[in-house]
Amino acid sequence: MAYSYQGMQNRNRQSWWLMDDDVNQQIFADVDFLDRQQPHNRRRNYRSLRLYSDLQGFGGMYGIGGTSKQNIIDTVRSNNNDSRITLNVIRSVVDAATSRIGQNKARPFALTHEGDFVLQQRAKRLNKFIQGQFSASKTYPAGQEVLIDAAITGTGAIKIYEQDSKIVTERVWIDEFLIDEQQAVYGDPRDLFQVRNVAKSRLMEDYAELKEEIEAAGILRDPQADASALSPMATVVEAWHLPSYPGATDGRHVLCIGNAIFVDEPWHKSHFPVVFLRWTKRRLGFFGEGLSDNLKGIQFEVNLILRKIQSLMRLATSHVFIHRGSKVVKSHLSNEDWGVIEYVGQQPIFTTIQAISPEYFQHLDRLYSRAFEQSGVSELSATGRKPAGLNSGKSIIEYNEIQSERFALIGQAFEEFYMDVAKQQIELAKEIYKRDGKYAVVTQSGRKMEIVDWSEIDLEADQYVLQIYPTSFLPQTPAGKWEQVAQMIEVGFVSKDEASLLMDYPDLEAVTSLNNSPLSYANMIIEQMLGKGKYVAPDPHSDLQLNVKTMTYALLKAQTDEVPEDRLDLLRQYIADATAVLAEAAAQSMEMQQQVPPGAPQGGPPPGGPAPDMAQLAGIPSEAQQLGAIPQ
Repeated sequence: MAYSYQGMQNRNRQSWWLMDDDVNQQIFADVDFLDRQQPHNRRRNYRSLRLYSDLQGFGGMYGIGGTSKQNIIDTVRSNNNDSRITLNVIRSVVDAATSRIGQNKARPFALTHEGDFVLQQRAKRLNKFIQGQFSASKTYPAGQEVLIDAAITGTGAIKIYEQDSKIVTERVWIDEFLIDEQQAVYGDPRDLFQVRNVAKSRLMEDYAELKEEIEAAGILRDPQADASALSPMATVVEAWHLPSYPGATDGRHVLCIGNAIFVDEPWHKSHFPVVFLRWTKRRLGFFGEGLSDNLKGIQFEVNLILRKIQSLMRLATSHVFIHRGSKVVKSHLSNEDWGVIEYVGQQPIFTTIQAISPEYFQHLDRLYSRAFEQSGVSELSATGRKPAGLNSGKSIIEYNEIQSERFALIGQAFEEFYMDVAKQQIELAKEIYKRDGKYAVVTQSGRKMEIVDWSEIDLEADQYVLQIYPTSFLPQTPAGKWEQVAQMIEVGFVSKDEASLLMDYPDLEAVTSLNNSPLSYANMIIEQMLGKGKYVAPDPHSDLQLNVKTMTYALLKAQTDEVPEDRLDLLRQYIADATAVLAEAAAQSMEMQQQVPPGAPQGGPPPGGPAPDMAQLAGIPSEAQQLGAIPQ
């Protein structure tokens, strides 16, 4: 059964967000009206998808109001001459461009506004929360899909919502969303509609009290989709209207079918629960412009040349020229080895005609290269080959930088996309925590899993800002990464222990975990004392000298960060206790050396590292004491 809202469209349309009765009827009328007024958007998206994936058809992606499935297919066939793509330039360019942009995952970080120690610690917990929430909701895989959608159609979308007290991020095909193009001339609509056909059995599981209404519900888009589905379908529309201004009460959110309402609630947020990513922003309008739009002309020309080459190749064959006066036994003409051809008179001539002019292939190669030049993608990136001669890390970085110039805008938009997703996830987590009194995620901290509860964060929006940082700024190839890290060691930017962590090779994981365990242990006890206020006594089996040095630097930094004195006292106490253990070990070592007879083997270094300088044992202030870290 299909809906018809011609009667409602002929009368004056009302603002659905201001209606008390029949709001779902008005929403469906508005959706039907927009579908009939804007068929070009879905037609263009379907054509772009077909050019990318050579898709012949897909249920539910056509039948837009007055535009039938056959009309859209005829439109595509008129451009492609009803032939399958054999050299898909668009797909090669899209895959290369999205791989180039999406190879480094942008990571949002929270920074406080001149915050004290407590706010800084909460911001650190918030960073772990974002990392855990991204992992739990599979934000990065969904973001990659959205990036590909944007490259194909111009616009990709991800929806952030709550389900069973959990935050869900879902990649949504852009054709499910409808906006009023008159509202969105400058890209900022106040109304958004999401239209999707859902199995009635699924709706009955969530809204059993409306079973009769669900059974009677119909299809708004493409009635044929219901007949081709295994389960009866019903069109579900979710509509949002943003408040007119901050604090306004006209914001509204409705989830409904044609004859029933599932959700009807106020909407106080200034944004939709959807984050859009546009490959290239158009000068006017809401939807973006993708690579398929820019390259469709080249793709059509490539298809035309390929069909011409195919036709000529089929026509071309070998010929035998025989003089009429010659007596040639035609049955002797064969492809046998050492075949014998008897003739009398003039010898037959065997000729292979050139099938295709080389200019066809030259023009084909020129078009293929032009597609990459026009989109700013290197053909070497598309084939996965490193340019010859680029072996050093510096040259690879510069080469990647040149390629990235054309993708600067979409790269920045992709980073902003992840930041907007993080903001909405944080906002939704606060709502769940306020309602349920709890919300937590699991994140990875080093080699361990850690539970981050929102009660340990609970920051207001004006207490921090989110900024984007890449997860890696090093080259992606092992040779390039190795040279870049070596240069960082040479200039003293990182130590050898820290450099082993930057390499991040699976076969080095065991080695790096052991080599960096002293520094990791020192950082762990600092976190325990500064972050949780728990004192950790010096362990004689640890590298106490490294611990004292690291603790001294942490103490100096903590003093500039205005950390509470009780936490600073824990660091001071550790430095004093560790220094005492080192001094005692040095004294014992000296005593043992005095007792050893002349010529006997000398003992090894005392536990916890080599003996401290004798000036320190004599009471001369150490470097840390001179800096004011340790009370003299």
